[in-house]
Amino acid sequence: MKLYFFRHGKAGTAANDFDRELTAEGVQVTQAASAALMRMGVHPEAILSSPRVRARQTADILGTAFGREVTICEELNFDFNVLHLRTLLAGRNGDSEIFFVGHNPGLSEVTNKLTAANINLKTSGMARVDSPSPDILSGELVMLVTPKLWRGLS
Repeated sequence: MKLYFFRHGKAGTAANDFDRELTAEGVQVTQAASAALMRMGVHPEAILSSPRVRARQTADILGTAFGREVTICEELNFDFNVLHLRTLLAGRNGDSEIFFVGHNPGLSEVTNKLTAANINLKTSGMARVDSPSPDILSGELVMLVTPKLWRGLS
């Protein structure tokens, strides 16, 4: 399995945290990331997103690039953890490529738990973890990309 943990793009401010939208920079970096991932030959079978606006907007940009519908999952909200990951992986096969678009600290913590790494995803940052199956919640960190690197790859 190829698991892509993608933190939402840079967001502005809003009275309600749930409603924070991507900034122009957040949109631009996510578009650059999408283009770079396409050139790398990434073919996700699913793009799953937190229900928060900034995550949904990020996932929608990825979904448009890959021609995939985005599935909104409450599990990817702020309290995302390994148990939520297990739920989201239920019924998938070992060849799956899945994007999880959400927030910190959850995305970084899950990546660290699976790989024994110590990373902190920045906005628009992404980690790819390869795992042998959806039943084995461990894996190898094979890619870590920062927003600055996305810009350079586009």
